[in-house]
Amino acid sequence: MTVRTVLEFKYLSGNVELTAAPARFLKEITRVGTHRGSAKRRKPLAITAGRLGAWARNFVEAGVKVWVLFRGSARGEDRAGWVEDVFVDDAKLYAVMRVTDGRAAALLREGEAEDVAVGVERGFVDGAGRTYDELLRYIAFESDLEAGR
Repeated sequence: MTVRTVLEFKYLSGNVELTAAPARFLKEITRVGTHRGSAKRRKPLAITAGRLGAWARNFVEAGVKVWVLFRGSARGEDRAGWVEDVFVDDAKLYAVMRVTDGRAAALLREGEAEDVAVGVERGFVDGAGRTYDELLRYIAFESDLEAGR
């Protein structure tokens, strides 16, 4: 049995179909546990339930745009959309994403974009001068199909 890790919302509401609007997806982006480090950060990263909760709270409080990046790049052409909301459920962090890039949306629909990197900035200061210990700044994914690009 295949378990889908991405849910696409077909409707903005019960009466309005998303025809011209960007695709909307719900996806698990990380979970409690110890995760391998990135190329920049070689040490494993311990993610606790408290840390996930803080990321979700800070997302709401800071109110800054969190980008969905395609191919793990911050270049403008690799921005595939943005995060509308995040929440924690059962020790997992989920994101509701608006995806504006057709290739990225197709890869999410087809289950080809399973691996996700989460970018968190420490000591972020928002426009009102509030400092956040850790703030979610981007979600990046790269599919096996696009890795050789």
